[in-house]
Amino acid sequence: MSRFIPVLILAPIAATLIWAGLYALFGKPRSQKGKKRRQEVINGFRLAGGILLGLGLMVCVVGGAGTSLGTMQGTRFSRLGKLGSGALALASFALIAAMVQRWAKYFAGWIVYSVVNALIMASTGHLLNNPAIPVSRTAALIMAGLFTLQVWTTKHFTKDYKLHSIEKVALLLWVLGFTWAVLSPRFAVLSMSIASAALGAAWWHRRRKRYGFRHARSDDSSSRSLPV
Repeated sequence: MSRFIPVLILAPIAATLIWAGLYALFGKPRSQKGKKRRQEVINGFRLAGGILLGLGLMVCVVGGAGTSLGTMQGTRFSRLGKLGSGALALASFALIAAMVQRWAKYFAGWIVYSVVNALIMASTGHLLNNPAIPVSRTAALIMAGLFTLQVWTTKHFTKDYKLHSIEKVALLLWVLGFTWAVLSPRFAVLSMSIASAALGAAWWHRRRKRYGFRHARSDDSSSRSLPV
């Protein structure tokens, strides 16, 4: 009987999601409230699809790079060989780079989750979901601090914000740093420090360009208003 409990729980959820998907595709509400609800359902599916796509691409980057470099063995990527795995990693990274403007607005939220995970590992002293692998509490706290810094320097990446070139490069460096951290855990602090420095530099460049220019204009206006 216990085997059917998960089915009984998940079946209504699956039915609800199927109904919501059909409603989003074929529903034709007449009222303004109904149209708004339909658009919310569509946005929800787009968000879920984007998250799944992002996770899939990151898995392909990490798994493909690990298999190509020989640091990961016995995975499904091994069937592609080193050359095929490397090509998959490069293609996935190219897609991530092409869509950086789309996923940047969710970046800070994802990193908040990493902050929580790092704090949990600092309190437990072992890897999440695997007590057999110990984790340095000091390293976990350092990682939590780095992740917090990353959240602070990217919290302005909103839906309407247009990324500058240096910010796009910094985000892509973070992807590479995260890949390095996963493939070589002993260099996790170093790789995330470099990624944090890149994001911090992008944040400082934006702040200097935005507020420094205003101060320059203000000083220029003040000098012009002075009597000769």
